[in-house]
Amino acid sequence: MGTPPSQPQFDDALFRQRERTVDNIKRIYAIVYSISFTCMLGQVFGYGQRWLFSAPLSKAFYPGMQLRLLMLLVFTTTVSVFAYQADKFLDLRYALRPPAGENVMPDWDKWDFAVDAASLILTLIPFTMMPMHSPMR
Repeated sequence: MGTPPSQPQFDDALFRQRERTVDNIKRIYAIVYSISFTCMLGQVFGYGQRWLFSAPLSKAFYPGMQLRLLMLLVFTTTVSVFAYQADKFLDLRYALRPPAGENVMPDWDKWDFAVDAASLILTLIPFTMMPMHSPMR
């Protein structure tokens, strides 16, 4: 029987570089989410401005305003869950330090990371399309 291949020693500089790479993917997420929220809030505020300036203050919400606020709540909840899970996935898979006492570098296959990052970025497409094609326009 042969000896098992030896694990590379833990390199703090290399590990910090990996953490920064994961953080950069998270920043891409943050930018896309902020653009999506801006589009969604722009629609809600635009409709709210028309409602405020076209009706006396004693008038109830237009039926469309409740729909827009509900869509904003659903969109915010959905995006929050996806963003949290994507951050958690990347942290656990690629940026988790080994337990104390172990001096072994965690495995990191660049193709696995590329596929994971690309699939997470592709999941952003629906979030950018939702505000642009919502029935709130």
